Amino acid sequence: MLSISFLQSTFVLLLALALASASPTPRFSKRDNSGVYVCSDVNWGGDCVHYVQAVGGNDCIKLDGTASSIGPDPGFSCTFYKNVFCDDLGDGTLNLEYPGDSSMPDGWNDAVYSFVCVDNTQG
Repeated sequence: MLSISFLQSTFVLLLALALASASPTPRFSKRDNSGVYVCSDVNWGGDCVHYVQAVGGNDCIKLDGTASSIGPDPGFSCTFYKNVFCDDLGDGTLNLEYPGDSSMPDGWNDAVYSFVCVDNTQG
């Protein structure tokens, strides 16, 4: 009959071998979503929401036109529009990257109605 200490030693040895041969789990993985932090007041005040869109989806995210602070997630470049169509209809666009802008430029405070983001890390 096998002794308990022999079984314990065998279990510990097998566990150590399994852990040593296991593939390391990547610490970071590619993100599936990009986001934009939007606040209704300057300096990240008021009501704040983190809007999310699928990376590469080119989804047009609609806002309510009350943004006074906007910050894209790190690694993403976002284009903001003064209409809900994510299209420059002659009123210009605003391009922001992380960390964004805590006080919107002239003509853009409470004027952003949509955005789309792209991944800057893709070569």
